Order: sequence, then C-alpha cells, then structure tokens
Amino acid sequence: NDLAELEFVLGHSAEAIQIFKQTREVARQIPKDKRAVLTNNDLGHVFLSLKKYNESSQYLKEDIEEFEHLKNREPLARALYSFAQVMEAENNLEREAAAYEECVRICKEGHFYPLLMRTYNGLGSLYLNQKKNKEALTNYQRAIDLSVRLKENTSKAALLFNQACIHREEHNIALATRRYL
Repeated sequence: NDLAELEFVLGHSAEAIQIFKQTREVARQIPKDKRAVLTNNDLGHVFLSLKKYNESSQYLKEDIEEFEHLKNREPLARALYSFAQVMEAENNLEREAAAYEECVRICKEGHFYPLLMRTYNGLGSLYLNQKKNKEALTNYQRAIDLSVRLKENTSKAALLFNQACIHREEHNIALATRRYL
C-alpha cells in the first residue's frame, strides 16, 4: 500500500490503482479478525482525487464497513470524510451531512484535530451552498478555532475568507472587513 501511495503521489494513477486493487484482494484472504492492521489501502481516496465518484463510493463504503469495529477510529473518520466529499459531488446533501456529522463525532472522541478542522470546513461549505449562512459561519468558526490551535495559518486564512464572503453577501461590511484583514 505504501508503494501504491508513492505511485499516486508521483502521478502514476493507473499503477497506484492496480497495486491497491491487488493488496485489497490479498487482504480479503486474511481472516477478518487479523485484518485490523490493514487500514492504509486508499483506493477510495484515489478514485475521489480522480473524480471517479462511483468507484470511490464503492470502495469507501467497503472501508467504512471494514473500519467500523476497529479500536483505532481514525481510518473510519478518514473514510467518512472522503465519503462526504463524494456525496457532495453527487449532490446528495443528506448523506453528505450525515457522513460529516459522524466524522465530527469520531474526530472529537479520538482527538483527530486536523481532520476535525477539515470536516468543520466541509460542513461550513455544505451549509453555505444551502444558503444557511448562520450554520456555515458557525462551522467555519469551529474550524478557525482549531486552525489557531494547530497553527494552521493557511487554513485559517482560507476560513476567514469564507466567513468574509458571507458577511459581505449579508452587507455586513464591518465584519467582512475584519475577516479580510
């Protein structure tokens, strides 16, 4: 799986997919109780990056089912986050929201703060697209709070920009200006 990840990073998508598919097949032959250590097959994430949403959804659903019973909840949270992104691309807002909310719950319990920050950003965007500005602002603020804690200045800047756009749209120039600065 590490080799497949390297191939993907190098831009060799077809090779990465082939390796991930092979290792998935080998993993299926391992008894389920011993598979818990195999959580780095990112085939669903690769297909998401390639905008192949049907394939991504299929593999992420498999991963979610496989990871549900693991003690280490981070692989499940990662799969749910990516699944929410697939649902966004497919305009399935209910499933997108449900996946994000479950991801938030798991990230809070497991203290997976970088992923929690990204998930709040995703929820903010979901609500913004639905014209639910109050909920969008709330989730963006949660992400900003985490970005400060994590010293993620680039993320913080992007999140503040998102908030500024909402305030500008609502003709609240004072708050928009504070966010832009």
